[in-house]
Amino acid sequence: MRIPVVAGTIDRRILINYRVELSVLRKILPSPFRPTVVDGYGIAGIDLLRLKNLRVKGLPNYLGYTSENAIHRISVEWDELGHTQRGVYTPRLETDSFTTSMVGSRVFPGFHHWSKFKVDESEDQFNIIVKHDGQQMIKLEAKLRDRFPMESIFRHMPKASRFFAGDRIAYSPRFQTSIFDGVQLKCRRWKLEPLQVNALDSQYFEQKQMFPKGSIFFDHATIMRGIEHEWHSCGDLIASRPIRLGGFLL
Repeated sequence: MRIPVVAGTIDRRILINYRVELSVLRKILPSPFRPTVVDGYGIAGIDLLRLKNLRVKGLPNYLGYTSENAIHRISVEWDELGHTQRGVYTPRLETDSFTTSMVGSRVFPGFHHWSKFKVDESEDQFNIIVKHDGQQMIKLEAKLRDRFPMESIFRHMPKASRFFAGDRIAYSPRFQTSIFDGVQLKCRRWKLEPLQVNALDSQYFEQKQMFPKGSIFFDHATIMRGIEHEWHSCGDLIASRPIRLGGFLL
């Protein structure tokens, strides 16, 4: 499905990243996706994303709106027209915008769960709680740090930055179909800053039936702010078997 080009500002995007056993991700990912490999692991995570001045490109800023969003993602590869492509598969999307939740797959690809966000942040402190139907989905307490963590699988910021800059195409399952909606993020600049995470809970990534104990590990977190961006439609992908959308295992 083709969607209009949507423009706006990434006011704040926190990237929470995990390293995951490849065998676990291979069971979770629908065809045609396979996990992107970094030093023998797959990479998954959550984006806590505040978008401002969201509007169809060409419309004035005052017609735009602001939304808080949480995107669960898995870094993937797939084959298309004889070439290997890279991006993310986004199995679950949260938003506090009723507009976004209602127009998903027509303006914003994928099925968005309408959720509540509690945000308490300053220039260097970030406390965010996301709830859906009264259930806490995500909790994060983080602050800026001076250096990228050496214990990360990426070892240093330039390597991490290059990797996540390559994950600009995202595919989300369309509700009650076997189709993945695609969108590409285009940014005018790309700058990440390291974060120190003091508390983190994720109901999605803590589901033991999907991610058994010892199969998933927190790796690092970063933040980007004040980035002018656009969302461009990509061609749809067709699943080889029905996409599972029922229940919390979405």
